[in-house]
Amino acid sequence: MSNIKIYLLITAIIFYAFNALGLGLCLQDDAFISLRYAMNFSQGNGLVYNLGEKVEGYTNFSWTIISSIPFFLNIDGVTFLRYLGLLSGCLAILAVFILTRIFVSKDSISPGISSLILASIPYFRAESIMGLETVFYGAMIILSVSAYIYEERNYSRICLSGLLLTFTVLTRPDGLIVAGIIGLIDLSSILKKKTFNKKLILRWSFFIPPVVTHFIFRFFYYGDIVPNTFHTKVGNSLSVLFRGINYGVVYFHKNLILIIISIIGATILLMSRKLPTKEKTTLFLIPAIYILYVCFIGGDFKPTFRFYIVITLYLAFLSSVAIEKTSQQFLLMTKKPALFMCLMVGITGLFSMPLNANDYALRRFTSERKQSIQFVQDAAFYLKAIYPPQTIIATGNAGGIPFFTEFTSIDMYGLCDRHIAMRIIPEMGRGFPGHEKGDGVYVLDRNPDLIFFQEIQFTKQKISMDEIKKMHLSLSETEIWENRLFHSNYKLENIRLKNYYFNFFKKKISPIVLAEINL
Repeated sequence: MSNIKIYLLITAIIFYAFNALGLGLCLQDDAFISLRYAMNFSQGNGLVYNLGEKVEGYTNFSWTIISSIPFFLNIDGVTFLRYLGLLSGCLAILAVFILTRIFVSKDSISPGISSLILASIPYFRAESIMGLETVFYGAMIILSVSAYIYEERNYSRICLSGLLLTFTVLTRPDGLIVAGIIGLIDLSSILKKKTFNKKLILRWSFFIPPVVTHFIFRFFYYGDIVPNTFHTKVGNSLSVLFRGINYGVVYFHKNLILIIISIIGATILLMSRKLPTKEKTTLFLIPAIYILYVCFIGGDFKPTFRFYIVITLYLAFLSSVAIEKTSQQFLLMTKKPALFMCLMVGITGLFSMPLNANDYALRRFTSERKQSIQFVQDAAFYLKAIYPPQTIIATGNAGGIPFFTEFTSIDMYGLCDRHIAMRIIPEMGRGFPGHEKGDGVYVLDRNPDLIFFQEIQFTKQKISMDEIKKMHLSLSETEIWENRLFHSNYKLENIRLKNYYFNFFKKKISPIVLAEINL
């Protein structure tokens, strides 16, 4: 059966790629924030959102650097990011295959089964293709764990785990959770044996210099020890914790069957006498601590469960172990390998079906993102044709329009704005993560030429001031709306673009109009 698992891996990758590409161009708005940083970096302006403003409004350093490649090569950055996400999805499938291969027999087809399970999960496919680093980050964690266990088990002189851990931490700062756990396990080994070995020294020699260098860069370049986004999203109220717990409950409810089967797989591995305690600790402590971390930061609101993608990769691995052990009992009774293989694939298919039950909701979400990108591109084309390059805009959607227009932009949620990010909000945790902070007075003091309210930006019908008054507004938008200077100095614009309206507020003493265009 040695070749069958390879065929299953190839099948999983083809199935994944076909379905992921079928979702179309559906990048999340936050992906354009990274692209804006990457574009400025490629133009020699530094890793900045606005020229001259050093704020770390991204949490994905390595992903942002990789995203600068198309700008150096003069190719489309949006298309590049889409296919980079696709490659990340393929890498994640391969990573789960490798991890499973380490824990099963040489002839087992479980690695192929785990790949099929992961490829069949709709929100994994959707998240991978939406332009963010999440799936790549998950793949780096699984590969780091796999490399570490393999090196410890086989006394390998090649310490690939150090390099993989470096990529993990440089992709997201919370990768330090993984590196920290592995570091503590190594430290406990040193204390027990009371000696260093070359492999351990080599591993951390690969890891420490680049990670420390990046930390120093962050501190001296941005003036902080954590990304600006941390201040925007994380609060110290219990509401944030409860929101994070609820996020986990929703995730576990949506994946109940997968989790139940994974618990069986985890139990099998934990009870195995063949696995050293060190391997069990490495394998299970990382996801346990990571779940607590996601609860602490308050989770997320998108239906792709992006903060639990790492856990999803673990579940694909553990469930394949459970399926194999269950099917082996059948093999012992029938002694028919062909039926055994068919049973494993069949069980995988049967319990993967419920995972696709929420496929419609995800397709609706990705469809909305696809439509939104088209709206944003049309709007940016209009704005660039009408308003000069020195135009200043204020927007809650800090990605798409700022990226395509290249205008100086005030991020009204504070992801890319230090002042708003540092504002203390007592009721943090009751709204959408990353959308709770704001400062309307500060935004107006910066005297933007154009102001965009998120919910009214694109509408099928022309919207009025009376209708806006009744709508739910963000904190910045509410404080702007309640400010008399706003109503004195700005007027509502309803611009017809194709079959919808583009709505925004323009300063009454408006910027110089560059040109009139016929849309």
